[in-house]
Amino acid sequence: MSLRIDLEYLKSLVKQGFQGQRSVCTYIGHRTSRRKLCGHDHPQGQGRIVSFNQCTAKFDIYFPFNMIRYPYAILVARGNHSHHPPYPTRLPYQVANDVVLALRQGDILAQTPRRFILSPEYQWLLKKFSTTSLRAIHTSLAIEDRLAAFIRAERIKQYPEGTDLLGVQREFRSDQLKLNEDQWFRKVYFTSDNSHFIIICCTAKQARAYAQCEHLEIDMSFKMVAGKTNLFSFVGWDSLSKRIIPYCYAFTNWNTRPGYKVLFDLLFSTLAEAGRFIIHFPHIHQTSTGLRTIGLDMCKKQAGGLGDYFHEKDPSREWYEHLQHILVFCTVHLKRNFAKKFPLHPARHMLLDKIFGSESSDEITTHMRNICTVYPELQSWVVNKQPTWLIAGLARSASKVPIAYWTFARKHTGISESSHFQENNFTGRKTSLLNATLKLKIHVIELFKKTELYSTSGISSSWRNQSEQYRQAKITQKKNQIYRKAAQRRQKHSTVPFNPENPYDSIIYTQDQGTQVNAYERLISPSVSSQHTLSQDQESNEGDTIIVDTSSVYTEHMLIPLNEQQGIRQRKRQACQISTIDSTTERVQDRVNTLRERVQKAKEVKRQRLLNEEQELLKELEELED
Repeated sequence: MSLRIDLEYLKSLVKQGFQGQRSVCTYIGHRTSRRKLCGHDHPQGQGRIVSFNQCTAKFDIYFPFNMIRYPYAILVARGNHSHHPPYPTRLPYQVANDVVLALRQGDILAQTPRRFILSPEYQWLLKKFSTTSLRAIHTSLAIEDRLAAFIRAERIKQYPEGTDLLGVQREFRSDQLKLNEDQWFRKVYFTSDNSHFIIICCTAKQARAYAQCEHLEIDMSFKMVAGKTNLFSFVGWDSLSKRIIPYCYAFTNWNTRPGYKVLFDLLFSTLAEAGRFIIHFPHIHQTSTGLRTIGLDMCKKQAGGLGDYFHEKDPSREWYEHLQHILVFCTVHLKRNFAKKFPLHPARHMLLDKIFGSESSDEITTHMRNICTVYPELQSWVVNKQPTWLIAGLARSASKVPIAYWTFARKHTGISESSHFQENNFTGRKTSLLNATLKLKIHVIELFKKTELYSTSGISSSWRNQSEQYRQAKITQKKNQIYRKAAQRRQKHSTVPFNPENPYDSIIYTQDQGTQVNAYERLISPSVSSQHTLSQDQESNEGDTIIVDTSSVYTEHMLIPLNEQQGIRQRKRQACQISTIDSTTERVQDRVNTLRERVQKAKEVKRQRLLNEEQELLKELEELED
């Protein structure tokens, strides 16, 4: 199919404009409609709507004086009715009242016409009128805009200030008249220019539960509220009921370091006021009780705001010194971000553990310096992780948190992530601010009812086994599935770096000799083979047997000697190991080539045998035909 362009026609269109036949459409709307265009695309553009008022038809209705004796009326039509009848606009009072009653039975904050059609209240309405759709009750209900108008009117009746910030302020003013046990909206804070706000929400039970918290996790959620408003939460773990306990919530659109400083001040002061207790930080107040560790992801704005808050309470230490006494970073976020930035880096799986698992701060510094030498592409990443408070949040040797509490604290923010997932499932995602706050209150009340029921009577809300042993077994099972899939991906794609922590790599890679060669090739990166050469007295014998230690190979990548003499001996030993691996790889490759030749010869013999059998069959067929 060829495309031909009529240039003369295009030129005439540019000079004289469109003069062809104009299209005509018919649009029928309500008498109260303010629409000006028809909404259809025509060559001459959208047409303007013209009101039709030339109807000559007249209707006369006659009613008897005695309606009880003669319950009838007479309709007389005169004239020619030459247009479409207008849509009915007035809904009977009883039908409108039933629709509003059905809307009030549901959640009006999150209600939409389509959600209402799928709701049980809609089925109740249909069952009352013995029909299958609302359009059968009245013609005007066939349009979704009519239902949307009912929903909007009922929402304005219940929440006159709207469902955004003004609606939250109205609920806050109402909450201030209640007792401390019944309050939910605690504080509403605005900046001087009213461009940012912070809304603090918690119950008295949440605040009292925080009084027993020693290890806190904080995180920001971005999916619950539509727009730029995010949810910030304090979360902990209740070992008795084996449940995630949220302590406090903050809705804010202020995502800066000064904003987090104000946010932490409001959150901690709100918990103290609602719980009727004094909040202690052991490294500041020198007490045996209080908050020991705070876990968060690698957000410098949150960590900086937290340090500024502590510095304001105790100016004797700098903000970064306070963080060294209480901060624990999430290693999962650290590894995930490194994998996103360097997905195929050969030291991806061992680099972070080697650095932040060191025994001293000097050793960490040496690791980082040597990494920048061996891997120049990681220099910016390493420099970004060199501040003392960052290293203290990742390495036990650099942290000033007591060893007992550092060991007990989780090195991830999985609890806060799981809490956000549960809350989003309960309230919905990308909803209004007022709907999110009010539904979150219901979620918290139900959660604490389940916790109290389990702690008082031992009745669990789930039939599943919630013991720690069962949880660890499920975690191990899921981890094994992830390891198996990762090993299978590495078997298909040789560029993926080898993971020595994965126990299934060796199982999959030793199924045949060819894949074993790929495993050895990944263990020996080009950087190692190019940086290290062996002398004659260091070469290993051909028949030596050696166990491949992947950790030593990665240690050679990073060049980490403890001292000069020990480092020289270590590099010599690792160089011998690498040489032995090279010879082992060559022997395996020779064996693979021999096997391939044997397979090729066997295929040739089988092909020749099949050809001979085919010729014999052809001869037999010729003899049968003769």
